Amino acid sequence: MESWKNVNFKGIKAIKKQISFLFIFFYISLYFATMAAQTGFAIPAAHSAQSAGLEESAKMSGSVLPAVLASTAGAAPTAGFDNLCLSPVAGAYQMTYPAQLVQSSQKSKKSRIPERIPFSLLFHDFGKNTLGSFTYGYGLPWVAGTAGSYGIIQSGIDWEWNRFNVRHEFTSEYVPLLGVGAGSVLPALVPFMMYFGIDDPEIQFTGLALGQAALQGVLVSSMVKTFTGRVPPHIGEAIKGDSDYQEDYSKDFRWGFFRGGIKDGWPSGHTSVAVAMSTTLITLYPDNLAIRLGAIAYSTFVGASMSFRAHWVSDVFAGAFAGFAIGRTVGKNYAALRDKRNAASQSGKTNQNDKISLNFYPNGLGIQIKL
Repeated sequence: MESWKNVNFKGIKAIKKQISFLFIFFYISLYFATMAAQTGFAIPAAHSAQSAGLEESAKMSGSVLPAVLASTAGAAPTAGFDNLCLSPVAGAYQMTYPAQLVQSSQKSKKSRIPERIPFSLLFHDFGKNTLGSFTYGYGLPWVAGTAGSYGIIQSGIDWEWNRFNVRHEFTSEYVPLLGVGAGSVLPALVPFMMYFGIDDPEIQFTGLALGQAALQGVLVSSMVKTFTGRVPPHIGEAIKGDSDYQEDYSKDFRWGFFRGGIKDGWPSGHTSVAVAMSTTLITLYPDNLAIRLGAIAYSTFVGASMSFRAHWVSDVFAGAFAGFAIGRTVGKNYAALRDKRNAASQSGKTNQNDKISLNFYPNGLGIQIKL
């Protein structure tokens, strides 16, 4: 039986693959932008600084550093920097445009543009959280997911659900399309909109936490599937009457390094990402019932839709436990960071984390440097 061949489920897999590549490429691009900022890469300014604006910023801040920059305003601008200046903000120096400083000095504090959460926090303790996703709860979520998957496979539930979907072509054809949108597009779109579309620092912070949860879900599940390749359900072929997919093949795994790639395998990556993001959100807001119910409903829908065509039930089951471990790890890490930042803000002390961070402002990209 030639069960190990690349099959296109009427475009569903092709769509998922393209969306996944775009999702990963988007965050990797932002990651390198952040690393470039942290290593001193010069980001050109969009507007040239006038000497009057620099002098005004120096007067407003009362700081020696902007005054020194103001005194050199007549000199030729440094290539790539175009005479950016630094102004003290909350115990740190923020690289801004003099024109913006002049305008802000003429407005009340309420009308000033709020300080944005550093985008580099998307990668806060990233490696530590990756490892923690495997060790959370002494690895019990992974043990439970593995044991449960074994029971589902051996009991025949995987195969019976496969046959149900073969008999009900309509649901197995269209329900997964909704799952692709909810499980592939939203994990990229929601954190993006929360960070770039809303000025509330708390929502920005939550968006970055969800962004890391999504990245960890993709990374961790892909790492596991590198060794746990598995023949997919092949619902489409079975519906067409392909003889290769009429007898039980739910136990056909491809153990070994990259024997199944990272696309077809155990556990379900979409389910891992959905549950990781939902668990992270619940961990950050444990007392909010609406968030809890909404998060559970979202992850349940994504996982269930994956089982109609793209994954076996046991893949989804294991993906849920993997996502829970990821979400608890990321959620607790960001909750601790949030509490630490809030405590530092209330005490008037400068947070020592992220001394050099990448920030997005309404008038462009900037680097915040804490001295």
